[in-house]
This record gives sequence, C-alpha cells and structure tokens, in this order.
Amino acid sequence: MEIKKVYYSALVNLGNYNNEKIGLKADVSEGETVEQVIEALRDKITKCGHPNLEKLYKELRDRTWDLEQLNNKIEKATNQWNATAEFLRTQGIKPDAVDLPVFTYLLPEAKSETIVTGDEAEFVDEDNDEAEF
Repeated sequence: MEIKKVYYSALVNLGNYNNEKIGLKADVSEGETVEQVIEALRDKITKCGHPNLEKLYKELRDRTWDLEQLNNKIEKATNQWNATAEFLRTQGIKPDAVDLPVFTYLLPEAKSETIVTGDEAEFVDEDNDEAEF
C-alpha cells in the first residue's frame, strides 16, 4: 500500500475550557516517509496553532499556583479559627464557640439542557419540562 496524502490534526487547549482544532493536509513526496510528513505537520501546527499558546500555558500554570497558595492560606486560617474555638470551649470562656463552617458547594447544581435542532435552540429545565424558545 502506498500512501500519497496524509492529514494531521490537533486539539489545542486555549484555557478556560476553550479549544481550537487545527488540521493540515500534505502530499507525501517521493523520498519522504509518512512519518516524516506527519512530523513536519505536527511542527507546523505547534508553531502556528495559536500565537499566544505558550503565554496561555504560562498563565494557566501561574493561576494554578496562585490558587494552590490561596487554598493553603484558607486551610491555615480555618485551622487557627478551629483551634481558638476549641481553646475557648475548653477554658469555659465561650462554651458555645463553633468551628468555622465549610463553605463548599453552596449553590445547587444547575440542571438544564439546551437542545439545538436546525436553526432553533430549545432550553429545557429538568424541574419543569416546558421548553422556552
């Protein structure tokens, strides 16, 4: 079997749940292997895929690190609060002192679905099966 054309595509993560799919086609010239052509296409997509790709990845790494640092500070402050509350209860200074409540998942999950057919979109609320147009 002789392969004369190849196609290579990649899904580039742009961050914030956004992606960009890029695909390139090329002919396999005489003296080239399929692997060489695919590698050349891969390099081209990497260079041209998104002008700010490296910047986006750096931003993602930086924000992930910032988030980790903030979570560590919250955990430390929560532990300090809870230790102080335990001390106040144990010493009888404030017997009704409470531990810091956990503030996660305060909002209920949105349960809805959007159905797209042709040129129309339909919003369906699972609690109320009526559609809005």
